[in-house]
Amino acid sequence: MSNVAEPTTDGIPPGKGKPRDFEVELISARAIHQKAVNLLRGVSLNVQNQAPVDYSAVANCSQLIQRSLDRNADALICVGRLRSPENYIYEHSVNVAILLGNFGLFLGMKSSMISELITGGLLHDIGMMLIPQRIRDKTDKLTPDEFKVIRQSPLYCESLLRDLPDVSPLTMTVATQNYENFDGSGYPYGLKGKKISLYGRMAAVVNTYDAMTVDRFHKGARPPAAVLKTILQLKNTRFDPEVVTRFITCMGVFPVGSLVELQSGKIGFVMKLAAKTRQPAVVRTVFHIGRNEHLPPEDIWLESRLGAPPQDVLRGPFIPGEKFPALDFEIYI
Repeated sequence: MSNVAEPTTDGIPPGKGKPRDFEVELISARAIHQKAVNLLRGVSLNVQNQAPVDYSAVANCSQLIQRSLDRNADALICVGRLRSPENYIYEHSVNVAILLGNFGLFLGMKSSMISELITGGLLHDIGMMLIPQRIRDKTDKLTPDEFKVIRQSPLYCESLLRDLPDVSPLTMTVATQNYENFDGSGYPYGLKGKKISLYGRMAAVVNTYDAMTVDRFHKGARPPAAVLKTILQLKNTRFDPEVVTRFITCMGVFPVGSLVELQSGKIGFVMKLAAKTRQPAVVRTVFHIGRNEHLPPEDIWLESRLGAPPQDVLRGPFIPGEKFPALDFEIYI
């Protein structure tokens, strides 16, 4: 495997450029997200049919994602929380790309590196298209033989990418090392510790986080805060502890899209994090737990703004019970 240099900054603070208001960027973010999903659907069909893959189209899409993250990362991260089970494999890859790009921005990586990270995220699962669909879509536990087949997907991915022009070592590393574990128990090569590229270690955390926080046709989503806790417990085994710490700092304990309860009894979704503390800054409230009624969506500021005091106080995460009415994040953004 090619060695990839550690990240360096290019002198531009992360996230700088031409920032946009959340609601304005949300329009562009939706279009970019849909474009990326459609692109990956086409790439997957080409892989299955042994047709050429247009790598330049993937690279161009990566730049669109990067620009949106530069303008307002919260908007694209919010859109990335919207999923449909039938499109899971495409939407998962798009969100891995989004979260990797945001992670790279947070770490202050060079613009070119962030673009390559995003491309690696988009392509990290294309090897799965060469896995028999009956195994890929199986809802029951995989047999040992079926899992052996699944473990071949990064090798298929590596082979596919080597046949494409202009794939950078960084992109190749992201796409082929995201299933390696820090303790050497991963696949396909059983790499251990720092023998896994930094970018592979980043992708492993991001890939797991996204897979566990989104509904699939056979697995229910878990709250982001709970998933981050699980990832923290797996440091030194599956994940690099330093990468885990930085990722949690980047995402915040209550990432964008988290369902939280405020001191007033209002329930809502985190829409914006404070830049310095990574704590929820804006919550879009949609329900009142005390009155047991839906509320017109309202953005509540949890930090001082324009000289005005905070409008409410965060109480903690909210996990709906069985009888609690469903709150569909998609209809509120």
